[in-house]
Amino acid sequence: MKLGLAENTQSPAPAILVFGGGAVAKQIQQSIQGMGLKCLLWSDLDLPKDFIFPTRGDPSAREKIDHILRVFKNLGRDHAYVHPGVTHWAERPELESWARSAEMVLVSSPAKLLNLFQHTLSLIKTAETVGVPTLLLSDDVLTSAREIGVALKDIIEQKKGQFPFVLKSVDRVWNGLGVRNISGFDELKEWVPTWIEQLEEQNHNDMVFIERFVEGARSLIVPFARLKSGYTEFFNIVDASLQTQGKNWVEVCPAQHLEVEIEAKLRDYSKRVLDSVGFIGVGCLVFLYDGRECYLIEGLARLNLGYRLWERVAGTNAVQWQLATLAPALVTAPINGTRPIQRNTEVCGLNLKIYAEDVMLKVPHPGHVVELNHPPLEQGHFEAIWDVDPGQQVVPSSSGSIGQITVFERDWDSVLAKAKEIFSQVWVAGGVQTNERFLQELLSHPWVRESMVYTGFADEEFVPRMTPEP
Repeated sequence: MKLGLAENTQSPAPAILVFGGGAVAKQIQQSIQGMGLKCLLWSDLDLPKDFIFPTRGDPSAREKIDHILRVFKNLGRDHAYVHPGVTHWAERPELESWARSAEMVLVSSPAKLLNLFQHTLSLIKTAETVGVPTLLLSDDVLTSAREIGVALKDIIEQKKGQFPFVLKSVDRVWNGLGVRNISGFDELKEWVPTWIEQLEEQNHNDMVFIERFVEGARSLIVPFARLKSGYTEFFNIVDASLQTQGKNWVEVCPAQHLEVEIEAKLRDYSKRVLDSVGFIGVGCLVFLYDGRECYLIEGLARLNLGYRLWERVAGTNAVQWQLATLAPALVTAPINGTRPIQRNTEVCGLNLKIYAEDVMLKVPHPGHVVELNHPPLEQGHFEAIWDVDPGQQVVPSSSGSIGQITVFERDWDSVLAKAKEIFSQVWVAGGVQTNERFLQELLSHPWVRESMVYTGFADEEFVPRMTPEP
């Protein structure tokens, strides 16, 4: 009889800690648990009641995250992995060394890749070196309205472009704040100084650069997973053209009426960039398509907020791909894929994001949420997830996200009809103004029904009603 021998002792299943307290964090947790792994959210830990998860600009962020990791690690020797979710920390390179100091493994792309993707200007310049078209007019880094004015005059004099132009933050900024169109020199005094101050306040960086403006272009997202071996799996392309103020309020997958040749070009351009930097992990690249050419404008080295849309359409598991690329020891079952993605013609998905925002004034509208309601969930038709619960506040420092509705049907006409039916029954009550009526009206627009949309459509062509119909 043998007692206490190593071969007779089964090691506990590894446990993973997920950052973030919203609905997407819970989706990630469910995916990890579905793989037979233990998973906790940071909010599940025994922390002080007044403990607040650190924001990027929190001066005590390092101490707070060290405390979170230490509490999790003390739960058991198998508590060895941390997943940053879709929080700001999923893009911060310093988190890798912090996790290593806590003797934990971070499920994230390497720090150098996070740095590259966070620094949009560097990513765009890298793309140019491998022959991928961009809209970059000048790689000069500008920090004031005066410098922007001098650079614009130089571009015009050299006949490189004419108004309008695009001003873009050097570092990627959430909520669309990092991109603004400028149509004349008078705007350099009107709003550019205030905008630069907002960049400094939110992103701790006021540096911007200039891109060419493309009229009537579609915004296309290319999701992917790339293994250490270099194998790259591309998933169905997402159309994010129905955006407002740079925020993707509506996403469609697969992108409608997109030629096979353009899909191939998007994946070729993406692979050039990913191979050139040796990317490892799951992420996406964003392009503008003007009917002739595709231009890289930014990228993400993490899961995007609406990843469930392309995940479901592609019939795959995005979090499993993440673990396979970044923590392969955790993945025991084979993941579907390892072959060129096939065009999925049997499922069409539509993701709609609900925000606390005054649609007419186009400003955030934080406040108290009293009630949230949606029709009963129907298996296979749609998913509803909420980032706030009844009784909670949408605070000014948050993204303003209240939740997401993701609808799936067999084709575009069916998914559009189902989305309008569902949204007519969505109800958000309290001291907040929200955009669900705006989204419902947007889905009824004849141009949307025919998929004749572009990135400026919701801001330039669509005018919502001031008051709802009787």
